[in-house]
Amino acid sequence: MRQLGLALLGVAGIMLAGCKLDREDRLRQELGSWLTLQDTLEFSSRGTCTGAVFRLETTAISDRITKATSIETAVHYLRAGRMVVFEIFDTSPTVVSEQIMTASLEQGLGLLSNGLGPAKRCLSDRAGLAFYNAIMSPEAVMIYDPDGNSLTLVHTQSEVPLAIFLRGNV
Repeated sequence: MRQLGLALLGVAGIMLAGCKLDREDRLRQELGSWLTLQDTLEFSSRGTCTGAVFRLETTAISDRITKATSIETAVHYLRAGRMVVFEIFDTSPTVVSEQIMTASLEQGLGLLSNGLGPAKRCLSDRAGLAFYNAIMSPEAVMIYDPDGNSLTLVHTQSEVPLAIFLRGNV
């Protein structure tokens, strides 16, 4: 009986190791409702994270997502659990993240956890460089979904509009 229990634990461990947070087709469907996706350039999903890079037709973001033009407004919406597009012009996603952290530690930690951890664990070196370029660029737009534990950066790099998607299991 003990051996059967150990065998079942082993099988359960193998099954959990194979679990993924997202499937590419479902993620494309989710993002496609507010971005104009073209090719998938990279997709990786594990039990702890998802990282994906998509080529976009345009950097336009649907009006269905709440837009915040100030940190105060963004924090208000985030506390309500709403997905937010940060339209804080001439401010990089890194600076926006720092300002969110200062205004609301809880929301700031969630944003950072769902960005940096998955970027480190689920993006290739090349996609990681694209992520770094986006978070440092004042031209990039950041979208954060606290309920979905996801962060998306929309940015044009080398004349190619990209969406860099990250999700953690926080």
